[in-house]
Amino acid sequence: MKEKKTYRVDVEEINGMFKASFFVNGRLIHKTYPQHSKQNALMFINRHIERYNTMHGACFRLIGDNKPKTKDKEKKIKLPKSVSKRKFISPSMAKSLDKFDNYINQRQSKQDDKDFFIFLDLKQMFGVHHATAMTAVCRGELPQPKTLIINGSRVKGFQFDDVNNFFEIIRGVSNGKPTSTMGTQNVQ
Repeated sequence: MKEKKTYRVDVEEINGMFKASFFVNGRLIHKTYPQHSKQNALMFINRHIERYNTMHGACFRLIGDNKPKTKDKEKKIKLPKSVSKRKFISPSMAKSLDKFDNYINQRQSKQDDKDFFIFLDLKQMFGVHHATAMTAVCRGELPQPKTLIINGSRVKGFQFDDVNNFFEIIRGVSNGKPTSTMGTQNVQ
């Protein structure tokens, strides 16, 4: 049976500086550095609560948020390609898409028939970092990573079909060309 998680946030003032602490089931999870204002301390602790909610599937309310708690059911529902929240792709994501296309060509010629990709494979083969993959999971572009035991170690990763669907969504955004303005020169 799952243990019910309770949380609390303590804000303490020391010499005119504020520190916020985030506890889950009485255990300290995160503590901010001293901040000049109480608002800043709460802002930083709210960021950590959001991160904790995303990583652990919890639904803790943010401090100062008066909305009622809701269970987040969207994570388990796979969004269709047309509903994806992605509006642009970065140049690095375009490179990852090219690397994936090259891998598909190699796969068709039967040189490689890998069915499960761990996070390290995504980084080495396609240049997709762990944080990018987890963001795609939060957006619904990738499902929750599956856990396998390989050589006695638990590893998390994705099936080939899931990775293929993710790159199809990327390809659908502006036909796979970079649309981000980051890193481009200002033209006057």
